[in-house]
Amino acid sequence: MHAAAGPDLVLTDEDRVANYAADGVEVLIASNHAYVADLAPVVEDLALESWVAAVPSQEITTFDYGHFGLFPMQHDPDFPNGGAFDWVGVSPSEIFEWGQDQDREMVVQINHPRRIPTPAPMQNYFTVLDLLYD
Repeated sequence: MHAAAGPDLVLTDEDRVANYAADGVEVLIASNHAYVADLAPVVEDLALESWVAAVPSQEITTFDYGHFGLFPMQHDPDFPNGGAFDWVGVSPSEIFEWGQDQDREMVVQINHPRRIPTPAPMQNYFTVLDLLYD
């Protein structure tokens, strides 16, 4: 899910967390373009830690191959981007290799791999590859 630090959301992080908690979502994986978001402090401020866990994440937003998710990431407040992975000039296989080389178990996934409604089809990795399946 996108959080307030990214360009895709008009809600505050507090509203976003409260809405998901009210819907019964127990694990929030905050994913922003080129930014590592961590909603754990918001969950704590709202006293929801008995019901909701927050996992820092990043959505890698390449312009050639699509979007990829990395989690759990380490949020680093000393960086303007929260310590995000620098994806510029990096291939999908290098993104997956980086995720596998971390000192913690990490999920590396393809986000919205096919045909999200967008004027930019390169945001859909399977479409870029012309990967067809039945």
